[in-house]
Order: sequence, then C-alpha cells, then structure tokens
Amino acid sequence: MTINFFSMAKVSTRLPGKNTRPMNGRPLYQYTFDFVKQFRYPYTVITNNEEISQSAIVQGFRVIRDSERILALSERDKDVAYAEFLLEELPSDVYVMLPFTSPIRVARNLQRDIDTFIASRFESAYYVWHDDNLTKHALGDAFMFTAKQLAKGSFRDELSLCFPGLYAFNDINTLEDFQECERGMRS
Repeated sequence: MTINFFSMAKVSTRLPGKNTRPMNGRPLYQYTFDFVKQFRYPYTVITNNEEISQSAIVQGFRVIRDSERILALSERDKDVAYAEFLLEELPSDVYVMLPFTSPIRVARNLQRDIDTFIASRFESAYYVWHDDNLTKHALGDAFMFTAKQLAKGSFRDELSLCFPGLYAFNDINTLEDFQECERGMRS
C-alpha cells in the first residue's frame, strides 16, 4: 500500500502571503516541512510559489508546479481538477494532505490516525471538533482519502470517518489566527 503526504500552497485571499509569512522567525510552511521529516512517507509540495518551491527542493522534497489551467478555475471546479491532477501526478493508494496552515501537529497522533484509517473501510477522513451546540467544525490538521475517493473528484465531500481534534491549533486563515498561534507557540 502506497501512502503519500502532500501540501498545496494555494493563493490566500483572507491573509495574503500567509504560507511564507514568518512565524517566530520561520516561514509558516517550514513547520510542515519539519513535521514530515519525522515520517517515512514520500512528501510532495504542489505550488507555484518560488520561495516555497526552492525551499522544498533544497530540503529534498518533490515539487510539482500548479497547472495554470487549475488556477483559473472556480473553487468547485478546482477541487475536481486537483483530484485529477493528483491521480495523474502522484499515484497512491492513500493520500494525506497536510495544509501549511496547521503548524502544530503531533507525529505519533497522526501516525496512529493513519494506521486507524488504513485499517478501516472508509474512503475519507478529516478532523473535526464539536462546539457547545454539538455542531461539527472541520479542522485543518490533515485530510486523508483514498485514490477511490479522489477519483470521485472530491477531497472531502463524503465524510466517512471523524477523528477528534488532537492538536493544539489548526487552520490559520486570518491575521488574528496567525497571531494567536504564534503567541501559543511561544508559551
């Protein structure tokens, strides 16, 4: 069974440049790069960002440039196009997407969850937490899906397996999120 880790650096509209923005003296993407070095799985970075590409190459990671065709699509169409792109460019049985916007992760927890996911019969998983009203909220720590799920043209449309939120912070989308995470990492 092949397992591939990957990250995609898309353009951020809510916090432009967030993936390369320094957090405690290091670019945000570097936290994910350091995290994946703890695993034996291949890691690929999908981006058009030159800084991220060069840093990934220097650290021994594979880089795939985003297709200009994909970048021009609507968000819904992008999901389908990215799914097709991954199946063609990064053949795998199981994909683990690690967004750069979740800089704090615990390796042993993720490995346990990968093992659980592989042992299950499910096609996709992502982390959720429940608020006081028991409403589910997706976390950005990691998304896992099989090639079969990806072939459906979707990353997360079918939630088949929910893991509890296991990490300290996730999914940086705004300047406030960024600053809160940075403060939390210092304490």
